[in-house]
Amino acid sequence: MNWRKRTYQSASDETLIQWVAQQDKRAFDTLYERYATPLYRYLYRLLWKNQALAEDFLQDTFLRVLQAANKFEAGKTFRPWLYSIAHNLCKNEYRRKAIRGEAVELGEDMTWERPKGAATHDEDQWRAALSEAVNGLSEAHKSVFLLRYEQNLELAEIAEILSVPLGTVKSRMFHLQKRLAKELEAFQILLES
Repeated sequence: MNWRKRTYQSASDETLIQWVAQQDKRAFDTLYERYATPLYRYLYRLLWKNQALAEDFLQDTFLRVLQAANKFEAGKTFRPWLYSIAHNLCKNEYRRKAIRGEAVELGEDMTWERPKGAATHDEDQWRAALSEAVNGLSEAHKSVFLLRYEQNLELAEIAEILSVPLGTVKSRMFHLQKRLAKELEAFQILLES
């Protein structure tokens, strides 16, 4: 295969993963460059803001992408497939910690931008309140929140990543929005779906 004629930066994710399945290292590197930073941010927040754990899971996720590239289904979208691999690794970590009875340590405040329509309060207070509210969500609701508001994914993509029906994602969105609105009532935050 003559890989020199391939245009990596303009190639779609789905084309790149097909090339990865053909052992094209540059295609893998291009996918890594595109997704390492946003995927790391997602993992970091899901994994209790543990930098080392997030870095390990990022590497594990891309290792699994490399190993399973030939199993990627044509006609599917790459991004939900990638995030579902990362999400499943996180679910396993949650289970492992629950089985061992390990305490979960929470890190510094989250860095989401304050939503439009929020009252003008001290930014640090708002971030601290949001961080506390999000950290109080269940793993299922936290995943939906992070994928929707941090990664800006559509609800259908979130359903695909989490391997749940779209209705389940909509229900989780409704409940997490209701809970966050109640907990952040002082800030008059309206989260849009």
